Amino acid sequence: MKKILLSISTLALALTANAQMSANGDGFTINNKDAASNCLINVGLPNNGGIMNGDQSTFQTMQLTANGLTLTSKSTIGQFGTAAWFQIHSVVPGVIGDGSDDQCSKLFGQSKGVDLTNQTKVGIKVSSSVAPATLELFLGGEGEWSPSSSTFSADLVATIEITEANKLDTYVVDFAALDATKWGNFAGKNKVQSVGYRSATADAVFNVEQVLLGSMSPANSSNNVVAKSLNVYPNPASNVLTVEVDAVAASSVELVDLSGKLVATQSVGAGFNKVQFNVANVNAGLYFLSVRSANGVVTQKVIVK
Repeated sequence: MKKILLSISTLALALTANAQMSANGDGFTINNKDAASNCLINVGLPNNGGIMNGDQSTFQTMQLTANGLTLTSKSTIGQFGTAAWFQIHSVVPGVIGDGSDDQCSKLFGQSKGVDLTNQTKVGIKVSSSVAPATLELFLGGEGEWSPSSSTFSADLVATIEITEANKLDTYVVDFAALDATKWGNFAGKNKVQSVGYRSATADAVFNVEQVLLGSMSPANSSNNVVAKSLNVYPNPASNVLTVEVDAVAASSVELVDLSGKLVATQSVGAGFNKVQFNVANVNAGLYFLSVRSANGVVTQKVIVK
C-alpha cells in the first residue's frame, strides 16, 4: 500500500475543545461539519481530512468539504478494492487557557484510542448522490499510515445500504453482531484510531457528516434508536413477506427495489408492529426493506423469488 504524507499531524490554532471522547474512553464523536468536533476544519476547506494513505481503489477523490467528508467513487470499481483510511483527530488544550495554543492532534500522536471492546456499535450519518448505493465502513487499530489491525483485514465489513438519493440518514451497525468471532479476534478494538471507507457503487458521491463511535452511537440513546428489534421473514420470500418491528416512534416500513423505486410502504406506530407485504406479483430479485423515522433509518436486504 502506497504511503503519502497527507495526514495533518499537529496544528497550532485557536480551537474550541468539545467532548469528542467519552469520559471513560469508550465513545467518540466525529462531526465533519462542526469545527468544534472535527478540528481539521480549522485548516480551511477543502482539505485531505486526515487521510492516512493514498489508496484510491474505489474513490476518485476524498476531501473534507463544507458538506462533510466527501468521498467521490470511481466510474468503475474493481471487485477487490482496499479501504481508504482516515485518522481520528481531537483537540489537545494548551496551557494559556484562551485557546490560542490549543492543538489539533491525531489520536495516534497522543497514544490514545477509542475502546470499543464492550461498546461495539457505530453510527454514521451519510448521504449518497445516487441510489441504491453501498458504502462499507471499517475500524482501524493503532497505526500512523495504516492500521496495524483492522476490521478490514479481519473481514468484518459493516455495509451501509442507502436506498434514497441525496437524503441524509443515520445508520447504526453493531460490529459484534456482524460476527462475534471475528470481532473477538480483532486486536485493535480496544484502541481504535482510524476509520476506513470503501465504495461498492460506481459514480456515487458520499457525504459523511458524522461518525459516532461506541457509547456515542445513536443506538445507545433511546432518543435516536429507530427500532428496538427488526425481524423480516421468510427471506427469501415468494408470496408474503412478514415484518416484525418494535419501533421507538412512528415509522414507515418501505420495500424498495435496486433502482431506488418504492415498491410498497406501510405506516406503523411506536411499539411492536407486525405488517405483511404481498410479493407474489413482485419481480424476483434483491430488494431493501427499510424502517424509517425521524430518528433515522435501518435497512435489511431481502430476496423475492
